[in-house]
Amino acid sequence: MALTLRAGEASSRKFLATAALAKVEVSLSPSTLKTPCGLPVPELILPGGQSVRHTNAILRKLAQIYEDAGLMGNDFIESGLVDSWLDWTTMEVDHLLLESEDFTEVLDVLEVQMKSRTFLVGQRLSVADVSLACSLSSAVEKAGHDKIRQSHPSTLRWLLTSLHHIDRAMASQAQAPKASAKAAEPKTAKAEPKEPKAAPKAAPKEGEEAGAEGGSSKKEEKRKAKEAEKKAK
Repeated sequence: MALTLRAGEASSRKFLATAALAKVEVSLSPSTLKTPCGLPVPELILPGGQSVRHTNAILRKLAQIYEDAGLMGNDFIESGLVDSWLDWTTMEVDHLLLESEDFTEVLDVLEVQMKSRTFLVGQRLSVADVSLACSLSSAVEKAGHDKIRQSHPSTLRWLLTSLHHIDRAMASQAQAPKASAKAAEPKTAKAEPKEPKAAPKAAPKEGEEAGAEGGSSKKEEKRKAKEAEKKAK
């Protein structure tokens, strides 16, 4: 299923990463909708023409398309926790990163959560990890991994693990069209082996030709002798 996605640069990586993990093909174009303050409003156009707007609603929709990926959690409780982290990312983390370069408060919250966890919710990557990791990646890289590792090691471990899953999924999706195109190329029919030409018959030797001519002349003489005998009688 191919979907059309209109979004700004800030949220496009979240959408593309979630689509790749959910095995959904999307075509991205600039958003045409704006908020009253001029910010782009992301919009997902579904096959039937319906549209889903705003970041978290689109992330949830993409994550629900392929349920086996588990991007919305494995049960209702995990799904509720995923929603909580999505809203926290949008309403607090993203706003804080726009207003200040000091995001220690966010790191402190995550450090407590990730002390004994690999992912935010459950035992596998969810859309909550995708959204928050995409929001924090640039800020953490700018602050320096070594600095973050000293103060918030569990948070950095979670971030790098999540980004690894995201990058691998996006790279796999980018290679898929090339593999499909290669498989669709018509195969060149193998040329059937030609039958070997029959070897030319060897010319008879001089001795054989002479023998054949001699045998013919003897038969002719005998025939003439028999005819002469019949006439004599």
